[in-house]
Amino acid sequence: MCLDVIAAAAVAGHAERGARLLGLAQQQWNTLGQPQLGLPEWVAERERCEREARGAIGPGAYETAYDEGRALAWDTGIAYALGH
Repeated sequence: MCLDVIAAAAVAGHAERGARLLGLAQQQWNTLGQPQLGLPEWVAERERCEREARGAIGPGAYETAYDEGRALAWDTGIAYALGH
């Protein structure tokens, strides 16, 4: 959930970074079996964040950044999320 929150904050000014973080977060949600634990409020916020990022950078750039985030090694992704 922390990655989703960091991604949402990033989207506001850095949509490409936010898209990468959403991809990284999705990588972890997939290991749990149910993204955002199936909670409607969390799912709605995630969808809003995705729409905002797509709108800011366009669908193609969003998909590229999202896929890059999903492909990051976990330790590299955490360092990226922390700004290292």
